[in-house]
Amino acid sequence: MKILNNLVLLKAVIDNTERTYKGTSLILGVRPAVKDQYTKNYAKRHFEVVQVPDKLVFPRSRFEFFESGYAFRYRTEMELQVGDIVWVKLRSGHRATEIQLNGEKFYLVHYADCYVAQRRNLHRDLTKPSKNRIMKEDAYFDIIPLNGNLICEKMYKYPTDKFAIKDKVEEPGKLKVKFIGSHSESYFSIVNEKFVELLIPRFNVKHKDEVQADGPYLNVEGEYFHDFNGEYQPVAIHRTNIAMIL
Repeated sequence: MKILNNLVLLKAVIDNTERTYKGTSLILGVRPAVKDQYTKNYAKRHFEVVQVPDKLVFPRSRFEFFESGYAFRYRTEMELQVGDIVWVKLRSGHRATEIQLNGEKFYLVHYADCYVAQRRNLHRDLTKPSKNRIMKEDAYFDIIPLNGNLICEKMYKYPTDKFAIKDKVEEPGKLKVKFIGSHSESYFSIVNEKFVELLIPRFNVKHKDEVQADGPYLNVEGEYFHDFNGEYQPVAIHRTNIAMIL
């Protein structure tokens, strides 16, 4: 079997039928109906990689760009490996093509719709500390942001008024960088009805930098799930959607 057209073959990490979890998902203080809905959505964005294509194929013309559904916006590299745990865009997960192989259900998702992966690190070198690594379930996992994305956490203001209704208020668009991936060198677009490939300016963003978003970013997990790291709800943002480093 060979995977084509920049698709990645995945299988679910969460089994909705039996409500079993291959991992630790934190869901506390939530009504059963809401919990079931979040479980259903989480299962559609959280997968294990089964197979990846030999190489990525990028559009070379306006026609190819159109026929691909504008799927590949950025020139990037295939960074997934078999066995990785990967998070995909929720809409893409729900629309994924389901196939049956040897009695098991699998899903086909475009690589461009994958934005971060975790890879179990079995050969951790204590002499080489990594900022793109977390410990979860007594094991170390490398964090691999994909397709030019950064993984950040939202920033909040904490009111000094003891009678404040909320203990913290989100600062709109203000994020702290947690994990850094590879840089996308260029992006594809239609300019004056012509297909073009344009360079993306490179800027040096570092771990723990505070940045201001000037475009959309995605919640890696639902509000009640913290399986990514068990500490906070991370967001994925593409470098081109960052306006400034604060």
